[in-house]
Amino acid sequence: MSSPRECGVCWYVYQPELGDDVWQVPAGTAFEALPEHWRCPRCDSGQDRFVPVVAPPPTAEAPPAPQAVAAPGGVPGLVAAYQRAELRMRGLPVVNSALSVEAVGFRPVVGGQLGVVVTPWFMSLVFLPDGDTLPVLREGEQRIRPLPSGEVQFVGARLDGVGPFESCSLFSPMFEFESAAAARQTAEQALLALFTAPQPVAAASPGKTPSRRELFTRLARPR
Repeated sequence: MSSPRECGVCWYVYQPELGDDVWQVPAGTAFEALPEHWRCPRCDSGQDRFVPVVAPPPTAEAPPAPQAVAAPGGVPGLVAAYQRAELRMRGLPVVNSALSVEAVGFRPVVGGQLGVVVTPWFMSLVFLPDGDTLPVLREGEQRIRPLPSGEVQFVGARLDGVGPFESCSLFSPMFEFESAAAARQTAEQALLALFTAPQPVAAASPGKTPSRRELFTRLARPR
């Protein structure tokens, strides 16, 4: 039986011994034997986004993470969790070695904090709920959250040291970014687009009105 495979976008792990209830894949089905139409049951990514679960070398130690020492959970815990994951991902073809893990622009919103997480293999909008926020999404569940720019669909996720949170994929993979500064700039532009209400368009304006997604894509692309 093949080893487990991990989604490079949302970190769902396909375990052959368990199969997948969402796609009705029976237990004992190797990843290589999955039907062609099978996709990640959490974020709907294709099979090409899955990588083998690689254990870190015995001598490898996580680099110091000042943000992680401050307090468990929250934004520091999120950064620390993905820094640990980065150790496992090193050398894999989906990783842009010019980038590093970074939290960009997290700010208070109703029920929690919202910002962008940049890693060498994906960039996602992340909502971290307050401890008293209910109900919390289970892994793979979806929720529409209103933002000034319009409605955005999030997917429930969970990480050790972080707990439950919600994410919305922006970019994956990350090879179009030549530097950490370029990725950070795009994350900042994405947040600006998401927190900017669309301008009203006169009914008589000729041509097709671009959708919120089209407007967001224009603002979020590197310049």
